[in-house]
Amino acid sequence: MAPSALTIIRDAFLELEEVPFGCLVPDVTNPSQDYWPEQQVSLPPDQIISRSITNLRQVFTNEKRTGIGSKLTHFFRENIKGQAGSSFELRATRSTAYFLKHPKSHVMRLCQEETTKRWMEETIRSSPIFLVVGFVTVTHAEVDHKRRASKSFQAAAEVPITSIISFGASEVLQNGNLLDVGGDVSIGSQSKVSTSFIAPGERIVGIQYRKVHFHLFSLKNKVKEATLESNQWRMFLGVDRSGAEDALEAVLQHSTVPDDLELDDDDKDSSVMMVDEDFQYEDDTV
Repeated sequence: MAPSALTIIRDAFLELEEVPFGCLVPDVTNPSQDYWPEQQVSLPPDQIISRSITNLRQVFTNEKRTGIGSKLTHFFRENIKGQAGSSFELRATRSTAYFLKHPKSHVMRLCQEETTKRWMEETIRSSPIFLVVGFVTVTHAEVDHKRRASKSFQAAAEVPITSIISFGASEVLQNGNLLDVGGDVSIGSQSKVSTSFIAPGERIVGIQYRKVHFHLFSLKNKVKEATLESNQWRMFLGVDRSGAEDALEAVLQHSTVPDDLELDDDDKDSSVMMVDEDFQYEDDTV
């Protein structure tokens, strides 16, 4: 079975610089916070594969994945005094998936640094650790919100920039790089209201993860410390509670499933998780 990662569709677009490719994160819902290494690791271009996604628009409008539609609601604010029927649509001139070609080797290289081992050992005491192995991006994305409402419906065609673009990126609106369009058409006692925004450039809408698994073992009378691989080390923070094991090994899991994310109930309800098979690519053969 081929390695399988899990893609988390976000309710906010991130700029490419906000989440380094190949970084380690403790929280899949907030990958731009507390990642490691703090300084982005330079990856040769030949270590990253890019493929054009052909069905992202259909994936976002799939009724079986209503959670994605609810994600898009974060892009608009409304004051609704009557009943309204809403539909959301994401369009982009290009949708791209990027994959790390050799994630296991990348983890081994990261573990060559003692600071990385210390960070891992400290972090796993309170949270799991995941490797960012891929991105799903959209280029020049447009989100449309169409709704039919009664005359008492009031719509504010406002775009919450911190949700749409990313944290601390309100300069985008000030520079005129974000276009917000609104329209209202009345039909009898009903109104058809349409609002949209366009985010220029390439932005991250999904992040693909594989979980890092940790294995405790003992160096006593079994393994010589000099023979340890880069992903194995004598624990910096002391032995386990039983005192029987004093070493740690970090291994990238072959496959990652939703339960591996260790999310609480609220995050589970709000997260949209997808597997590799959900996407279709331009170079797929029929």
